[in-house]
Amino acid sequence: MATRTTDFMYYKKHWFADYDTDSNDVYIYQDDPEDPGDDLNGAYFMANRAKTRLQKKAVKELQID
Repeated sequence: MATRTTDFMYYKKHWFADYDTDSNDVYIYQDDPEDPGDDLNGAYFMANRAKTRLQKKAVKELQID
């Protein structure tokens, strides 16, 4: 399983995105500052089905064709 990871700012919040190149899935989340390693607002979606602005920003930051 090959993955690509990035982080970016969106609406003054720090987001992370992991991309699984095999399944075309993206996992986007915020790291809980009070409990590092624990996710806030985590969600999976398919890269080619990005619908929200946040999802589209994640796909752009991950440089998915």
